[in-house]
Amino acid sequence: MVFQNPYHSLNPKMKIYDILKESLDINTKLSRSEKKERIEQIIKDVGLPVEALENYPHEFSGGQRQRIAIARALILKPQILIADEPVSALDASIQAQILNLLNDLKKKYNLTIIFISHDLRVIKYLADRVAVMSLGEIKEIGTVEFKNVSFKYPDAKEYLLKNISFKANQGETVAFIGSTGSGKSTLINLVPRFYDATEGTVLVDGIDVKEYTGELLHNKIGYIPQKAVMFNGTISSNVAYGDNGKEELTEEQIKKAIEVAQGKDFVEKMDDKYNSHIASGGTNISGGQKQRLAIARAIARDPEIYIFDDSFSALDYKTDAALRKALKKHTKNATSLIVAQRIGTIMNADKIIVLDNGKCVGMGTHKELLKKCKVYKQIALSQLSKEELENE
Repeated sequence: MVFQNPYHSLNPKMKIYDILKESLDINTKLSRSEKKERIEQIIKDVGLPVEALENYPHEFSGGQRQRIAIARALILKPQILIADEPVSALDASIQAQILNLLNDLKKKYNLTIIFISHDLRVIKYLADRVAVMSLGEIKEIGTVEFKNVSFKYPDAKEYLLKNISFKANQGETVAFIGSTGSGKSTLINLVPRFYDATEGTVLVDGIDVKEYTGELLHNKIGYIPQKAVMFNGTISSNVAYGDNGKEELTEEQIKKAIEVAQGKDFVEKMDDKYNSHIASGGTNISGGQKQRLAIARAIARDPEIYIFDDSFSALDYKTDAALRKALKKHTKNATSLIVAQRIGTIMNADKIIVLDNGKCVGMGTHKELLKKCKVYKQIALSQLSKEELENE
């Protein structure tokens, strides 16, 4: 563990070498030479010279002492590092150095870092995921909320969205349906900030999306557009494409993502399987195959939030149903926002939002909306018979 004040873990009467050696003496059976080798390596890894081991804590600056505290926390090669406000007492330039160091050590030692901070700028830079706490409880993770959101393009007179409010909690599936031009895609495009709300607030994990860096916000999201984008390369390189702020994907992760996306059968029938060539734009595979690979790309990112913008439209009903079933099982802790034209794709959603001319005209489950929302019932009856709806 790394504290805000490094003196909490550094004995002022001991040299740095002895401070680091103490943990090894108590917790390991390493030989003297093995201890010396590990101590010298860890002090180098935190950016200090080996000669520093012969000094006392008071002989270092605040930033250097924090490096030594980090070295002490890592000397036993833990899997998890807890950092409790480790940079809040440092000036901005030293903060940046320590944050860069933690990022480097995270990769080198394959660490999970639990970082505690009140500074949103620090969180933006370092965190893959953010949990907001209040009064001892985690309040927000994997949530998307719209508060009185309206949107129009700059200089336009007419609003495309008008006073939209809803909340998607972690693990929920929230679907959006409506006629063409009702504002479905525009609405979900406000989450990754392809556009910004004209009025109202869009929040992710309880934080206004405008407060995030683009990188941190996008690392929380797996976005699948209606028109799947494929790049010149292989099946594997297309699924692994993009940086999600985590480690490089393994072959097993890529294969699992393709399996969940119902692409395993067609991929393994190709000549080179996962190394099979994909032409630019995916011109050598079908539309449904492209959509499944695009969905696999999002699954492989393991995001907090999935956004499906009519992403199942090129799939047949059987594949659509199988994919959604596998997806729900695999991503049970993730939040899903789904834009769809087909009632069958969304009828099992936790919440369905019906849009008409940019306004929310209905919100509820499939069964609730059939009873109370005329627009939804009209859409449903245009696709399914009364008997089919009654049997659902």
